[in-house]
Amino acid sequence: MKLKLLKSLWIFLLSPVLVFDNSPAVAQTSGCGSGSSWYLLRIGSPIAANQFRVACNEHDACYDTYGKSKQECDKAFHNRMLDICARDHNTIFGRPLKIACNGRADVYYTGVLEHAQDAYDKAQAAVQPSAAACSSTYDPRPYRPGTSGWNGRVGQIAFNNGTNASVKVTLFHPDAPAHAFNSWNVQPGQNLFLGGDNYGMDWGIQVDSSPICIVGSVSDWNSFNGSQIFQTWVERVRR
Repeated sequence: MKLKLLKSLWIFLLSPVLVFDNSPAVAQTSGCGSGSSWYLLRIGSPIAANQFRVACNEHDACYDTYGKSKQECDKAFHNRMLDICARDHNTIFGRPLKIACNGRADVYYTGVLEHAQDAYDKAQAAVQPSAAACSSTYDPRPYRPGTSGWNGRVGQIAFNNGTNASVKVTLFHPDAPAHAFNSWNVQPGQNLFLGGDNYGMDWGIQVDSSPICIVGSVSDWNSFNGSQIFQTWVERVRR
């Protein structure tokens, strides 16, 4: 009983108290207190804000990635904070501080679970592909080389199916936009490269019977094995 009381006292003394208000979210990523974590700086401990700043930056960036679920972002945020606590207080003498740090992480995690839905919705709306980039009729002309829509990106396309059902992914060639170029069945949980070729950002991509989207508008531009690739997933394309 005494140990439990001591543990609770440590967490109470070393953990901040979150004070929430209804201030608008700030659309930027600069640590706890802005972006989707804007309210986390409204606490009595700047130490906590500094310690979890990297985690907050990553959480903001996750909210700003179109198609990422709030649950996925919030869980990653919690795990990152717990990792920071384990890293910063990894000695036997640091155990009380680690307990307090974990308590702060739990408080922050509860904060985003219960108070960040509006921030998530606004962040997703801000990065949602424009209607012109996804349409029932594929028109690559505004994105072809030589236009303002062309950004020069060419690479393989990796498609991630995070759903529980198989999906059909179809690519459309910008030189023949009226006809499907090729299709792949992507199984649940599979991250599949669509063929072994490189594709321009102006290609069209469709999931099942969704609108056809411009590849570059619904993909992240990631590094993979020394090359740059387009990475996209079901929620990005299926509007």
